[in-house]
Amino acid sequence: MDEPKDVVTLAVRFASLPDSTNYVQQSVLNATAKKLQVTTTNSNYQPLAQ
Repeated sequence: MDEPKDVVTLAVRFASLPDSTNYVQQSVLNATAKKLQVTTTNSNYQPLAQ
């Protein structure tokens, strides 16, 4: 990523849990010039056992 043409973008999508807590549901990092895409997805949140 040494050149100005090596643009990197990051798209982030948020979601809410039933208790209204917000969290990052998905993030996508794109480095088009390097033909690189990294996607992370967060799901299946569950309450901690007490």
